[in-house]
Amino acid sequence: MCLHEIIFMYLRQLQKPKIMTNRFAPFFAVISFLFFSLSINAQITVGTETLPDIGDVLEYAIFSYEDDTTSYRMDGEDLSWSYDISNIDSTEQELYLDIAGTPLQDSFPMANMVVSGIGFEAAALRTMNNISILGLSAGQLGFFGMGVIHFEDPWVIREVPIDYGDSFSDSVSFSLTVSSALFGLDTIMIMGATIDSMRFNFNIAIEAEATAWGSVNVNGQSFEVLKLTSVQTSQTGLELGINFGGTIIWVDGSLLFGDVFDNAETSTSYSFLSADSKESIIEFQEERVPIDTLGNTEIEVVGRMKSELATSVRDVPSIAGLKVSPNPAVDQVAVTADDPLEGATYRLLSLDGKVISEPGPLTKSIDVRGLRDGTYILEIRWSDRIGTARLVKH
Repeated sequence: MCLHEIIFMYLRQLQKPKIMTNRFAPFFAVISFLFFSLSINAQITVGTETLPDIGDVLEYAIFSYEDDTTSYRMDGEDLSWSYDISNIDSTEQELYLDIAGTPLQDSFPMANMVVSGIGFEAAALRTMNNISILGLSAGQLGFFGMGVIHFEDPWVIREVPIDYGDSFSDSVSFSLTVSSALFGLDTIMIMGATIDSMRFNFNIAIEAEATAWGSVNVNGQSFEVLKLTSVQTSQTGLELGINFGGTIIWVDGSLLFGDVFDNAETSTSYSFLSADSKESIIEFQEERVPIDTLGNTEIEVVGRMKSELATSVRDVPSIAGLKVSPNPAVDQVAVTADDPLEGATYRLLSLDGKVISEPGPLTKSIDVRGLRDGTYILEIRWSDRIGTARLVKH
């Protein structure tokens, strides 16, 4: 699994206010003064109270955005947006956990938090003003049993305070080297020499700016918000370590694999933040996806909103008192709830929403011995109700 499929979406981006022409300057000077005097308090600041703490669980409803309008792109001051979202696809959680007692604790002594639930699980450091990633398990990239990856510099995923016009950027690059025998390539010859190892290279960069402020109405509820726009780019590549008489020479992996491991992707996110919520009120993400084998693409838009904003629309009640034990689990887990769960079904999902096991009947215990160590989402469906729980396999 590539890192750009794992690290999903935290930071956002921005722009500059419009400049008026000199011809109307005297008139607009008066109007601007009156307007400023009346509306200055509407320009919110996203402050430290919105930064997640250890123990926080942020819940979102995921939706497919099928409207033809792209009003979420609007930039400027004192704007208004309105969205009625009913096509809820799923739910997801962001978890900010105490690192104490977790497998990452010994490898990252400076970290005080584990961030998980958005497609990855990583060691992080929370300060008064930001949360930064220090590294992650190689298992998060699909290389299970390969230890951990330390970032050379902390990668900031969330930072406050943020005001209209603020901008920032950050990037992270790292490599993971594995034996070619892991993929059964140690017997392949290139230029008369064997392949000793493989080096996977990852780079992620984000440029963000606060481009607008105003009010947003989501399913009948209004909020004063600051809109952030972020452009995220990710690149992956592969190098092969060729053993020439005991000396390792690194060559481009495309010699053997073509461009299979060389990927470059760009996506743009628009997030609406309030001054008193740790969750975004609503977010939209645009990504170009292929539509044929000729290289043609189209923009696909997905989004998420605070879960409580979706409740009145989708009207899908949750399962009361859903619990999973033991958690973390080694071989078997039991599922209990206040609801009877007779005839219920379950399925397991990865943190980035991929289906690990197809739906099956829920029994007294679920066998998890076949799962790799990591964090999963257990989804239970009973009658007209849906419940999810986080499951850790050790």
